[in-house]
Amino acid sequence: MGIENEHTERSLSLGTSGLEEGLMVRRERWEEIQRLRVEDRLSVSEISRRLGLDRKTVRKWLRQRRWEPYQRPD
Repeated sequence: MGIENEHTERSLSLGTSGLEEGLMVRRERWEEIQRLRVEDRLSVSEISRRLGLDRKTVRKWLRQRRWEPYQRPD
């Protein structure tokens, strides 16, 4: 079996639980960014360095006052 076939089969077998897991990881990351800013009082640059994210991404997620999963525009 080729690498492409293995990847496709794994992707298809994830089903809904894979999607839910992906959303949880993103929510956990959002919560971590909020915690680092509020509790640890870290700068956007420091949060970016610690989490390996772009500063623009950190700023965007800090502006988001409550968790909302990404929705593709119509």
